[in-house]
Amino acid sequence: MELTADLEHEHVHKVYSQIATHFSDTRFKPWPRIAQFLNDQPVSSIIADVGCGNGKYLGVNQSTYCLGSDICPELISIANDRGHEVAVCDCLQLPYRTGMFDAVICIAVIHHLSTEERRLAALREMTRILRSGGHMLVYVWAMEQERKQFEAQDVMVPWHLQPKYAKGASQEKVSQKSTDNARMRERKRLKKKQKKQQKSQVSQASAVGHEDSTELNLTEDTSHTEYLLGDLSALNLSDEDLAIGPHKTIGEESHELHRTDVECSTEAIANNVDIAPYKGKITNSHELAQRNSPNDDCAANASNGLEKRGYQTFQRYYHVFQRGELVQLLSKCTDVVVIEEFYDHENWCVIGKKL
Repeated sequence: MELTADLEHEHVHKVYSQIATHFSDTRFKPWPRIAQFLNDQPVSSIIADVGCGNGKYLGVNQSTYCLGSDICPELISIANDRGHEVAVCDCLQLPYRTGMFDAVICIAVIHHLSTEERRLAALREMTRILRSGGHMLVYVWAMEQERKQFEAQDVMVPWHLQPKYAKGASQEKVSQKSTDNARMRERKRLKKKQKKQQKSQVSQASAVGHEDSTELNLTEDTSHTEYLLGDLSALNLSDEDLAIGPHKTIGEESHELHRTDVECSTEAIANNVDIAPYKGKITNSHELAQRNSPNDDCAANASNGLEKRGYQTFQRYYHVFQRGELVQLLSKCTDVVVIEEFYDHENWCVIGKKL
């Protein structure tokens, strides 16, 4: 247990604390299938986002009440600055009452837990806080990926930190730019939604013979969002929104490749170059990192090139899931039934319902 805790502390918790701002700046576009799950929840539902990171899913459905949690204080700080209700806590010990939530999501979290027992414990904790009849959605990295090749299920995946995000750089300026970018994206999202509502209401007015109607009754209360956004008219920011392709369900012959928000720059793509397997029994985190240093010439050259440009490399622990493994694990939670398993953006995903 001590070695497991040491591994996760060194290669998950500490790493995300150090790369939080850079990591957050690559996570801003909600994936369609997750957004669909959130938007399908009834009005006034209480939703838990376990491992919420920077909170990009907490504001998707404005008619629900979402609570986010994450073990990384730096990411929680970013989510809090965006106006979300969040807390720092461990997914193995959630500070919520049993049966409190109508729905739970857990996106790209439990693959960072280093034993099957801990992954199962996290799922059981999520089912504990879910009410009877409530649904949960869980995403984990898939071993079966086209852009990444894994030699084993337990791997170290590097994150190459850009120099401007490194400690000692102007962190206040970086943090402010990150917040401004998030606010600008939220403003664009809001304006896009308003335009859709306007078109819909114009169409409805025309259908009942009110072609000359000019008054549009927008249903969304934008006061809170506008308060968060403030006046950003002076900013000259590029549009970072990326087109996200549809998910692939089990049984389809091919998995089309789509750009996701993690691949928003060449530096982010480089983070997927030199994945190395962990082979053998875990003895200590230092030895694990040494065993998993890049051994491929191309990958090593890429890493060395980035280091010469001032990048820092951090190794993150992952357990990548094989097809059916997440279903099998969730099935060990006796009070949950698996409704659906699917493949989305190179993740294995399940939707479960609490009995």
